[in-house]
Amino acid sequence: MSTRETHYHLRFQILPGPDVTGRALELATFCRAHDVEEVVLFAGGAEDWNDGHLPDSDIRAWQDALRTCCEVLRAHGITVSLNPWYTVLHCDRGRRMPGGAAFTPMVSPSGYAARAVASMACPNWQAYIVRMYGGLAEPGFRVVWVEDDLRYHNHAPLDWGGDFSQPMVARFARKVGRDVSRDEVVKSILRPGPPHEWRSVWLETWRETQLEVAQRIRDAVRDTAPDTCIGVMTSHPSNHSIEGRDWSCFFSAFAGERGLVAHRPHFAGYQDGTRADFARSSFLLDVQKGIRPSSLRFEVAPEIENFPMSPFSKSNAVTWGQMALAQIHGADAQLLDLFSFTGLRIKDEPWVGGLLDMIRPGLDALAEMFPPHLQTRGVGVLWREDAALHARTSRGESMSELYVPLTPAAEILQSLGIAVQAREGDVNCLWGQVCWAYDDDELTRILSGRVWLDAESVCILQQRGFGALLPVEHGHWWSRGDMNYSMEHPEQDVTGLHRDIWLSVNQMARVAYQTPKDGAVEWTSLRDARGSRIGCGMALWDNRLGGRVAACAWPLATHPYGYTLSPHRQVLVQQLISTLASGVVHAPTLVTGAAYAFPIDLCDANTRRVVIFNGSLDPQRPVVHISLATTVRAASMLSANAIPTSIAAEAQPSGHGLTIALGDDTPFCGIVVLTIE
Repeated sequence: MSTRETHYHLRFQILPGPDVTGRALELATFCRAHDVEEVVLFAGGAEDWNDGHLPDSDIRAWQDALRTCCEVLRAHGITVSLNPWYTVLHCDRGRRMPGGAAFTPMVSPSGYAARAVASMACPNWQAYIVRMYGGLAEPGFRVVWVEDDLRYHNHAPLDWGGDFSQPMVARFARKVGRDVSRDEVVKSILRPGPPHEWRSVWLETWRETQLEVAQRIRDAVRDTAPDTCIGVMTSHPSNHSIEGRDWSCFFSAFAGERGLVAHRPHFAGYQDGTRADFARSSFLLDVQKGIRPSSLRFEVAPEIENFPMSPFSKSNAVTWGQMALAQIHGADAQLLDLFSFTGLRIKDEPWVGGLLDMIRPGLDALAEMFPPHLQTRGVGVLWREDAALHARTSRGESMSELYVPLTPAAEILQSLGIAVQAREGDVNCLWGQVCWAYDDDELTRILSGRVWLDAESVCILQQRGFGALLPVEHGHWWSRGDMNYSMEHPEQDVTGLHRDIWLSVNQMARVAYQTPKDGAVEWTSLRDARGSRIGCGMALWDNRLGGRVAACAWPLATHPYGYTLSPHRQVLVQQLISTLASGVVHAPTLVTGAAYAFPIDLCDANTRRVVIFNGSLDPQRPVVHISLATTVRAASMLSANAIPTSIAAEAQPSGHGLTIALGDDTPFCGIVVLTIE
């Protein structure tokens, strides 16, 4: 039996009113019955009950309700944390600024002013949010969470988001030493071509304002409740890059002198997901391990969100699958959004307790097997937090043009059964505009190793003077209306495909016309609808630096869903990765014979465990190929409605490792764990 390791932290809303004590007792009884050790109480009216920024009189009512809840829950041995529902406010949604508040509204790039969302640079709002957080924290909590609306993007109905309000523009003007307008700022930071010098100054202005607010919230909470830890909720790293966020500074601002902060990383969707959704979620947890500075101490609690809450939104299987991924990546706790925001009583949602009880044995087993310090091993997916600072815009019309995708390589590779890691590895993918963020020395090092480039990275590297190190020459782009490109065709036996195989690229919004260099091997060609060759599809080359570089004609970073996946494309891409890895010590773990069954290879100096997660709706029996492995010491299967079970795993020596055939079907969201020596 496993030692209990999974920690349920239940987010829950009890509104101020005459029945606070009774509802808190119901909640305490539920927690004791289902092994929930901590409740995270919403405050300020969460979601359906939010009417915008609380007036001071409502803050006092919430204080009283929270104090009563804390007394009841603590009397029953339940730890209590707090989650105010907003900072600047998530979105307008028919709300208005509270009477007499005089908050400056957030303003979009186009000049649209919000009706309820406040500007982070507004002094009146800053004074208010300090007063609100300090007041709500007064009853004392283990953690006070700061919502992820403390951001500039995603504040509907603003186009992209904000904040281009006058107070923020005035802060920027002081930095550049002259008066500026919002329109001038927007046009400058989005100017096509090399980034305007104002872009870095503008992002610095945003960053400094956000850090100022973070420090003021931290101090307000600590003044009221000195022993309270601050919890930070974050959004997608690519969006935060557009905001100029410096993760080390951001976390440090909340940690303060204690050096401790709780983190709810960006993770999974609110409703049911399948296939690549799980691969993306898994990779995002790995990415965010790398943005947490080693100088601080962290408690990591991914959020398991179900919205609108009910089995009609998310199935038990998907909820289990996401919780299992969180535990595999070493979560310290799990923030659970499973009860409705609408104020139903616990007895009206009986499925929640049953779910928590059913999945507990599997989660505890995973928690024991996967401590937080284990590191992933696989193809390195290269990306940088300052990518948006260096991105090149095409039209210069939208902040979205600064979005530099983070996850496509991980989604494609994992969907095709290839293990990845969120840091540089022995074999890497460098796709898209992130190329602009690396300096020349860094790019020289990357091109001296083993790397797969997509069409956009090839184009950028050629512009930057690295063309002599690439297997192809970029000629031009074809858009969908320019050329009837439609297929990729294998040209070499090393692809693992015979010449009667045709792979679709018909859904690509654009492709590159590329010409192979002398000595480069054209793996596949680009063909039109008559089957005629119109360019190179994929090529491989050992360059003069000793690097092995693959290039393709597809802009995979920006058009990953145009790259039609199939068993044949799985063979092609796995052959490519294996060829790139040839001679490399740590060849990535591969899964064959299954779709969307992805491996997660985790290890430290003494332990190595390989997870196979089945994201396909079909039960599957994948075959696993693991390098530098001699023995399978244990094999187990875990799923939502079954306790961990040992399974047969037939291992045969293969090259420098093992090929392992599993003896049982893996169900949807089923997990196989192989302990390897």
